[in-house]
Amino acid sequence: MKVSKELLQSLNDLLSRNRDAQKGYVEASNHVNLKELSKWMVDYSHQRQLFAAELDLEVRRLGGKPDDGTTIAGEAHRIWIDLKGQLTENDPYAMLEECTRGEEKAIEDYDSVLKDHHDMPMETRDMLNRHKSKIINALREIKTMMKMYVPAES
Repeated sequence: MKVSKELLQSLNDLLSRNRDAQKGYVEASNHVNLKELSKWMVDYSHQRQLFAAELDLEVRRLGGKPDDGTTIAGEAHRIWIDLKGQLTENDPYAMLEECTRGEEKAIEDYDSVLKDHHDMPMETRDMLNRHKSKIINALREIKTMMKMYVPAES
């Protein structure tokens, strides 16, 4: 199937973005001392890993070469998560804030690709909409959990 280089690049960008999210959730889970919350973060890390695998296959199916890395912005965000974890003594709320930031950016990225590429194959569009829907659900879940971990005022 012949698709534009721009679409392939956008899909590769989402692929890298999902690899960033996968690693970001692992980094955040390493800074949470609550077993249930850490497990939840690892579960979402696995979900993003699956999204990346699907995007990798889709890029190949469409005749492109999948990127195999992450982004500089994602690396910077993981460094920030590590630093924030240290500065906040692994506060769960602080880690959930970073997960929120990452998910909001992911939704923006998916929205942009869906809006900018009207000519993409329907199977690709369906996959991206499914990913986006699951990311939106994760964001809702994060915001609900944040209410449980609001820091006490001093």
